[in-house]
Amino acid sequence: MMPALILLALAVPNEAPSLTALADGVARCDRPATTAVFQAEETRRTQFLTEVYSEQEAIVQERLALTARRRALRTATVQTADSEAAIALAAALNADRQAALDDARLLERLRREAIDQMRRQFLSTCGDGRRRASAPTSLAPAAEHDQ
Repeated sequence: MMPALILLALAVPNEAPSLTALADGVARCDRPATTAVFQAEETRRTQFLTEVYSEQEAIVQERLALTARRRALRTATVQTADSEAAIALAAALNADRQAALDDARLLERLRREAIDQMRRQFLSTCGDGRRRASAPTSLAPAAEHDQ
């Protein structure tokens, strides 16, 4: 279950600015602050996807091993050291691992949506190098402010 904790750490990195800090930088059109975050984001996403793939691959291998253990237990003609209870416990641990991975993916998806929205807002609001007088200050889409 330890790899899943690593994935959660990657999904919400401590060394990266918070989304709130990034939103504030976007609202101020702080180009140096936002550019640094946007440029680092691609590297962070690549690292996250690499870790997710490795963890999912390990989970699949564990599922295959559990299936083989169940098959061996069901077809055994003599008593084996393995039991349904031991297999059920291993399956539950693997399910917990999968749930942690799914949570990490959810957080990553939400983070990507937020970063991408802030990037779009920054470009539409601050694209000419300075803040426009009529630029909206919230993260809501610009179309809502034009009405």
